[in-house]
Amino acid sequence: MRAPYVFLMIVAFLVMYMGIQKDDDEHKTEEKNKTEYNEVAKEVAYIGEEKPIHAFIGESEDMIIEQFGQPTRKDVSAYDYVWWVYYKESENYIQFGLHEGKVVTAFALGDNLSLFPFEIGSALQEGLLEKMIDERIEVLVADELIELKIDQNGSDNYLMNLGNAWAQLYVDEFTDKLMAIRYMDNETLVKQRQFDMVYRGSLLSPQPLSTEQIKEVEDGNERQVFEITNILRNRYNLPSLLWDEEIAKTAVHHSKDMKINDYFSHTSPTNGDLAKRLMMENIVYLSAGENIAAKYTDAPAVVIGWLNSESHRESLLHSDFTHLGVGVYEQYYTQNFIQTALD
Repeated sequence: MRAPYVFLMIVAFLVMYMGIQKDDDEHKTEEKNKTEYNEVAKEVAYIGEEKPIHAFIGESEDMIIEQFGQPTRKDVSAYDYVWWVYYKESENYIQFGLHEGKVVTAFALGDNLSLFPFEIGSALQEGLLEKMIDERIEVLVADELIELKIDQNGSDNYLMNLGNAWAQLYVDEFTDKLMAIRYMDNETLVKQRQFDMVYRGSLLSPQPLSTEQIKEVEDGNERQVFEITNILRNRYNLPSLLWDEEIAKTAVHHSKDMKINDYFSHTSPTNGDLAKRLMMENIVYLSAGENIAAKYTDAPAVVIGWLNSESHRESLLHSDFTHLGVGVYEQYYTQNFIQTALD
């Protein structure tokens, strides 16, 4: 039997408040409340059979193979790393991003993964985010100190320092439950440009991609959008959607059309709305829906973004839809859903 894995995690958080000193007691009370967590460290001991996912950041690919086996597939990313996607069961779905033989990021979606001190599907303790997340974070990359400004008014902006990695918490804004976690090292956090940054000198950037690599990134994002969509549908007790190649062609044409013709809309200036575009492809259906997005980091980010938007959520979790096609062109994303015609 494998010896229990013992992990001591030091989660340090700093909440700073700066203001002009006033004499009134009301201001002093407010200042005290704002700074009561200043320079507080929280120690959490973990003892268990499974190594928590965040502890794999910085580990070798040999360690990943030893613990998880060979991946279901490998997808190229736009940020130097290659996604190792593990999708044998929905409850264990995870993506590890490897660069130069080391794990630099991970996206954990399965609800059976070891994510201590968090748990997928659970509500976060009231006030936890406010206590453990700062709106100003400093990251050291290549001897350059970079300040990140965090806007906490969004589900994809809950960023925590776990010591060896950053944890970005994705929370369902409609249920207040944790949906997924993205883990990153310092370099990946900076490369993805998810937050406003203040810095001097040059900022670390991913290597430029060739035309062939861009196409591989698009293909990988399409597969991931499809898989993540179905895992989330299953979590809400909805059936999985079937992939439809013809609908996917319609979707990618719309993403490409938006990019090339510089617009962002469900209605194309040349090809019309979704109904017209489906008709042009001779696709027969009872009902249809569409989600679009632009400028998102990658597939995990865009699907979480859709789920946290009321109108997009309605399409993503619609019980009548049976088939899905996904089209990605650079950073433009389209989901086309249909309910097939009855026989």
